[in-house]
Amino acid sequence: MKIILGLLVLFLFQSDILNAQEKSFIKEYTYKAGELDSKLSCRAVVIDQLRTILLQEIGVYVESEQFLKTSDVGGQFSQDFVENIAIISAGITKLEVVEEKWTGETYWMKAAITVDPRSLQESLNRLINDKNRVKELESLKEELDKTKEQLSELRKQSLESRPNSDNTIIKNQYNNKIIALNSTEFIISGLSKYDVNDFKGAIEDFSVAIAIDPRNARAYLSRANAELSLVDTIAARYGLGKQYDETIKAAISDYTRGIDLSSGRTREEISFHYTSRGIAKSKSTIPIKDDEGRDRWTFNHEEAIVDFTRAINSSLSPIAYYYRGISRMSIGNTLDAITDFTISIKLDPQNPDCYSNRGDARYQNDDYKSAVEDYTRAIEIDPSNYKYYVKRFLVMYEFRDGDYSILTEDANKLVELLPNEHVSYAGRGLIRAELKDQTGAIKDFNKAIALDTKNKNSGLYYYRRGLSKMALNQKENACKDLKIAVKTGYKTWRGEVDQKEIIKTCK
Repeated sequence: MKIILGLLVLFLFQSDILNAQEKSFIKEYTYKAGELDSKLSCRAVVIDQLRTILLQEIGVYVESEQFLKTSDVGGQFSQDFVENIAIISAGITKLEVVEEKWTGETYWMKAAITVDPRSLQESLNRLINDKNRVKELESLKEELDKTKEQLSELRKQSLESRPNSDNTIIKNQYNNKIIALNSTEFIISGLSKYDVNDFKGAIEDFSVAIAIDPRNARAYLSRANAELSLVDTIAARYGLGKQYDETIKAAISDYTRGIDLSSGRTREEISFHYTSRGIAKSKSTIPIKDDEGRDRWTFNHEEAIVDFTRAINSSLSPIAYYYRGISRMSIGNTLDAITDFTISIKLDPQNPDCYSNRGDARYQNDDYKSAVEDYTRAIEIDPSNYKYYVKRFLVMYEFRDGDYSILTEDANKLVELLPNEHVSYAGRGLIRAELKDQTGAIKDFNKAIALDTKNKNSGLYYYRRGLSKMALNQKENACKDLKIAVKTGYKTWRGEVDQKEIIKTCK
C-alpha cells in the first residue's frame, strides 16, 4: 500500500491530468427486490453499488491519464493502483442521484460523481500523506465489504429456508445491516464535506448517520473530528468564547461515546481514539485562580495527558507520545516532554514537528546546543517549513558565538520562503549589520520598513537602520531614523533607548 501511494504522488505531479477539464462519471443500476427487501433497503443497496462502480471508474481514469505502463512497476500495480484510488476517493468525492424509480419490485437509479482533476489531485496528495485518514478509509471499506457479505448471506439463507417458515430473525438481522449501510452512506458524505473544510456540513451528515444508527461508533468519532476542526476555525476567527466551549465539549462527548461503542476495534484504533480525545481535551479550557485570587482559565492538559497515556498503554503510538509531550511541555514538565518526544522519534523518525517541539523543550531546559540540533534535523526532513528556520535563527542569534554561517543561511532562507514578511528582511538586516555589511543591512531595513505597513516593529527597524547609517558616517540620515525610533517608544532588548544620548549625538 505504501509503495503504491508513494508512486501515486509522483505520477499525479507529472501528469497531464492537471490540465484536464471537469469530468462527470455517470452510471445506472437496477436491483430486483428480494423477500427481505423494502424500498429503503433497495435504495441503500443501489447507492452502494453505484458508488463502488463509479469509484472504480475514477481509479481507472486517473491511471489512464498518467499514461502509465504496468510493466514499469510490476504486473500487479494496475489492479492495486485502481483499488487504492477507489478507496481514497471515497472520502473526497460526492455521489449525486440524477434519477431514480421504484416499481415495487425493482429499484433503478442513475447517479454521477463529478470531479475536477486539479482538485482531485490536490485532495489525493493531501490524503495520501495522512496515514490515519488512509487507515480510516481502508477500515471503512472493510466494514462495508463485510456488511455486504453478510447481506448476501442473509438473502441466501432466506431463499434456502422452508416455505411458510418464520424468517423474523433473518429479517431483523437483514434490516440491521441495511441500517448500517444507510448510516455509512452519510458517513461517506460527511467525509467528502470534511475534506473541503465544510465542517458544519460534515457534522450535519454525521448527525444523520447517528440518527439512523445510534450505536455507530464511527459516526460519533467522525463527528467528533469535524467538531474538533470546527473549534480551530472558531478560535482563529472569534477567539475563545461560548461557541468555542460548546463545540469542544460536544467533540469530547462524541469521542467518549465513540470509544464506549468501539468494541471489536484493534488496539491501534482504540489508541488513536484516545489520542483524538486527548487532543480535544488539551484544547478545552478550565477555570483557575491566579496568585492574586483572580479568575483565569487554562487549557486542560492534565486530563489530556491521562488520555494520551491510555492511548500509549493500548498501543505504542508515536502520535500519542508526541501529543503527550506537547501537553507535558505546556505545563512546564520539560524533562518528561523530552522523553516523550524522543520515544516518538524512535517510533517515527520522519516527523519534523517532533524534532521541532523537542527542540523547544530542550531550549526551555537551557540545552541550547541540542535545541539547535533538533531544529536542524527538522529542517533536513522538511526544508520548506519556515517555522523551523525561525526557531533555529532566534536561538542561534541569542546565543551566537561568532559563527554566523548558519545564521546567514537561515536569514536568506526566510527571505526566500517569506518574501512579503517584514521580519524576514529585518532578521537578515541584523546579521548583515553585525557582519559589517552596513549597505546590505540598510537595504534590508528599507524593505522591512516598507512591508511593515501596520508599524508593528517600525521602531526597531528605524533604530537599526539608523545605527547602520551612522556606521557609514551618514550622520544626518542616521539621526532622522534614530529620532523616529525614539518617537515610536522603541525599546531595545536591554531596556529604554538612551534618548538623551541620541539627542546629544544628533545635535
